[in-house]
Amino acid sequence: MKFLILMTFLSLLTSCLPEQAPRVLEDSVDATSSDDSNFVDDTTTEQAPYWLDSGNQVTTLQINYNNLKNHYIFGSSVHSFLQVQENFTSQFCMHATFLTGTNASKPLIAKATPAVTTDYSTGKRTRYFRIQLSATSGNEVCNKDILVDESPLTISNAPANSSVAFNTEDVCANCLGTINTNSIKIYKINSNSYLELVETDEVSYQDLNISIDMNGNTPGSIGTCSDAGCKAEGFDCCIQGQCVNEATVKQAGASADPQGFSVAESEKSTNPNWYLKYPQYYFSCLEDPQNGGGDGEEPTDPVAEEEARRLAMIADYECVEEMKEKSEESPFHSAPYNSSQTYSKCETSTTTDQMYYESVLKRLYGHCGCAEKDDLSLMVKNCPAYTYKLVYTDDSQTEISSVACVTPANHDNDLPFQDLEVMVSSRSAPHRFFSSANQEIDPYSENQSSVTQEGEPFQYLDDSKLFPLNGSFNMNSILGQMTVGLDQARPAKVVDLEFDKTYYIAALDGYYTPCPQCGNDSWFTNFSPFPSTQDGLGLRARGFTTSRDSWGTNSTGGNYEDSIFGRACWVPPTMLPFGHKSESGQQQQRLGRLSAQAAMYVNGYQRDWFGFNKGALIGSFDGVTWFAIGKGRKVRSTSDKLYLAINAPFADLASPTDHIVSVQEYDFMTTASEYDYNPSVEINSPFQNDGGLCQKHHECETDAHCISTLGWEYSCVDVYQYKTKWPAFNPEGASELAAEERIGSIAQFLQQGELPPGESSKRCVYRGAGAPCAVDLTSVNEKKRKALACAPNFYCAGLTSADFNKEVARYAAPLENQQDFKNHLFGKDANILGRPKDYVVTSGGSALPNEVRNAIHENLSLVSNLGANTHGLCRPAKSLPTLSGANTNNFNPLEQHESKDTNSRTDFISQIG
Repeated sequence: MKFLILMTFLSLLTSCLPEQAPRVLEDSVDATSSDDSNFVDDTTTEQAPYWLDSGNQVTTLQINYNNLKNHYIFGSSVHSFLQVQENFTSQFCMHATFLTGTNASKPLIAKATPAVTTDYSTGKRTRYFRIQLSATSGNEVCNKDILVDESPLTISNAPANSSVAFNTEDVCANCLGTINTNSIKIYKINSNSYLELVETDEVSYQDLNISIDMNGNTPGSIGTCSDAGCKAEGFDCCIQGQCVNEATVKQAGASADPQGFSVAESEKSTNPNWYLKYPQYYFSCLEDPQNGGGDGEEPTDPVAEEEARRLAMIADYECVEEMKEKSEESPFHSAPYNSSQTYSKCETSTTTDQMYYESVLKRLYGHCGCAEKDDLSLMVKNCPAYTYKLVYTDDSQTEISSVACVTPANHDNDLPFQDLEVMVSSRSAPHRFFSSANQEIDPYSENQSSVTQEGEPFQYLDDSKLFPLNGSFNMNSILGQMTVGLDQARPAKVVDLEFDKTYYIAALDGYYTPCPQCGNDSWFTNFSPFPSTQDGLGLRARGFTTSRDSWGTNSTGGNYEDSIFGRACWVPPTMLPFGHKSESGQQQQRLGRLSAQAAMYVNGYQRDWFGFNKGALIGSFDGVTWFAIGKGRKVRSTSDKLYLAINAPFADLASPTDHIVSVQEYDFMTTASEYDYNPSVEINSPFQNDGGLCQKHHECETDAHCISTLGWEYSCVDVYQYKTKWPAFNPEGASELAAEERIGSIAQFLQQGELPPGESSKRCVYRGAGAPCAVDLTSVNEKKRKALACAPNFYCAGLTSADFNKEVARYAAPLENQQDFKNHLFGKDANILGRPKDYVVTSGGSALPNEVRNAIHENLSLVSNLGANTHGLCRPAKSLPTLSGANTNNFNPLEQHESKDTNSRTDFISQIG
């Protein structure tokens, strides 16, 4: 009988809800692109095309043979070329050939995808090519016939796939050291599916090069060799980072000029040193790397010339050592000459060019394999800080046989791990630790001095944790105070890694107990607001129970009011949207955002469709946007820092246990999830994410789905109607950029950058207490009203009102032990840890700080720009009409009354979810 009554009641209520219109493409386009009209293409800066490599602008891209990165080509001509709509929507391909001597090599073929990036601070867009060098998949589309001439039609047939390379690893199987491009060409796939050359007068990419380190010694560096090392391996000498034999053919030169090569070959029988005349076709161990060969004259005394070369190299070695000794910089390459010093080995005047110190440095870079040519500043910027070492004929070190190059270890780019297991404390909060002096603190480092965390301090005044000193709109109260002594809350665990690389992260083991001293649920003591969870997966729903006071299928033990039996998704407090506002100072900007997020949190906005299982292990590359990890997550890094934490507030109260987390470079074979939750993948699939399974319960088509699954506080809304601002970060060190912001839909700022493809964009969105809203819905575009409407039995309190909580319930003890005279054992107003301190503010409410009001209003104006004082936060109960002058003796609260806020609903049902 109860069931029939409830279903009848539910049917009546849902029939009164606003009609759920189907999402149409026009609305989606309007929601995502209407603001793009404010942006213009950047045409002010003239810059030759360059590679963007981990934030560096280089003309020669230096990568390992086993490179896993994508790379990008920027430049004025690239931008102008892609401004043409036909070009921007076309497919492009890059073909690169390499100089590899006698070793057979394959052309490298890869997709070049047009892309655009927008600088929201200047309102300008920049267009560029993204070159897919990180994976073979997809590059095969570029192995097509090349259009040579249209009239008459002449086609160069595409080679078999086995004859070309679609990734850097397959370019040259037998090459050692470094190989450099002989040619790079960009083609456009035309309407007939032929490759049509993009001429360099359209895009001036002719100076771009690729240099591949076939030894793979250090990420981003150039390998090298030495004459002595090459001789030990059976070769004659080292030229441009590669071991070669005397008089062997340069295949690229021979292929480029077959007729000239044939003439050179004809001289073999009459001239034993014929190859010295043709450095474009043959390797010579006597050639000068700076000019590509000798002057074409036959050597009169090869032994004497080799000795002269050895002595010249020794002289260069001595000059380099002198520069290193007398320079005030380390390494010396950026400031090799010290005007206060006297030099005896190097010349400091350009009139003596042979030993002029800059010429010596250029020869050093040339001998050791730097792909840059002639420009010393580019050599210093883009190549390793090479030096020389002496090689002796025997162990007595009395006779110098040669001079060899030394390539320094690039420690800044070396990964600290290949397969690392990280210990993450259960007290690791989803936040970074900054001092009041705006210094990021690593409490795990040695000799760390005592510092004060930025923001308003939080503490308990007693050991029983019954008297918290919360402060107002204080994020430190929500997460827990951080100290270098690690005796309270801890910041997220930091792991150093490489920017723009794919990693596999997995939670292996761990046990999380949020608040062992807190009490159990008042309805059913076997349930808890803070159940323990295992293996970094957080609280997961089992079955579909609706009973507050019996087990049913709720075997994980989460209660209803605080976890909705594990079905609700909890958002890390530092990831709440609608709170960012750019400021001139980094700390001012961050503290303002944290204050706005705290204001929403303490008033009830703690969970939403894009959150994760409560208590799950989560990761981030900036400490603001987080992702679920689960048993295995594949992610591409957006900075060189990885932050690992537990998705929960009040980190200081958790039991101090550890989680074991595996972090390793992705092998492109292991099965792993790519999304926080993917509706198109089976729950038990290895491609599904166990840490974000709560999102399963946020799938919907109507409000009834949300109400029956999550409660009255949720509405089924197209999430692409929401836009928000997020901070921008420098990939190096993940440092937040002041006075900058990114704007987009919430889905764009998730780690995967999108909703799973092919899925509906409707989700059960939280519209209960604390959710941002519009005060007057009649002023909101009809399509967006639902996105800014409060749930049934809530009203929108304007941002300028004083109807808000300023602190959260922070009593870490069972309800019966608490001293608060207003405390209840049942219902929403019970002061369970984490709830708003006053569920309904009857008097003595607080006003929001100005920076909080401004930030929330700016963000909500992206959804619906209504002007000042038109936005607010949802509050429980109804905003009742003013009854002054009326006969209140006959007032019946059960009758329907029109609210003074047009957003208020008039159903007056009791709150049950």
